[in-house]
Amino acid sequence: MKTSEFIKQFNELDMPYGETHYKMSATKEESFACGIVINVFKNNKFEVTAARLPEGANAWDFYGGAPFSPKMLEFMAELAKTPPEEREEQPKYVILNGLPRHGTCYYFFIDRRYGQLIPNNVDGAGIEKHASFSEEWLHDCKKMLTPELAAAIDMMTVTQERAIELTEKSKHDDLD
Repeated sequence: MKTSEFIKQFNELDMPYGETHYKMSATKEESFACGIVINVFKNNKFEVTAARLPEGANAWDFYGGAPFSPKMLEFMAELAKTPPEEREEQPKYVILNGLPRHGTCYYFFIDRRYGQLIPNNVDGAGIEKHASFSEEWLHDCKKMLTPELAAAIDMMTVTQERAIELTEKSKHDDLD
């Protein structure tokens, strides 16, 4: 199970016993020890940390007596059973061929066979499927290119999230 899947599914669950003014929320933890933290909120204010799954660990640390529903515990067990290296989604990248315009992302695909850049475009909805590449794929492809072209690729590469953001923002270009 991916961390993002766990957070989304866990946060959609209701508190056990139908408690209306309490809410449990899972999130990535940055401060204490990277990993996942589950906090309890009362009337939208932080109340207590209920559990932590430190980065790389396969067992949750529980704090206090916060009630967990069987479904919550099931999701928590599934995440803990997932090997740590499989929990995180690998970042994706897009090689931009200029700034997106009118909701269209212009990008390059690398033809590894001939060591060439192939210009292409896709609407914003297709970026993830057609224009995004893993870091490993980019690294392997750049080996087929001249050093100058590989350096240029580095300058044109942005994260998938940034490409989507720029493309969404460009939908309103004609309103400027």
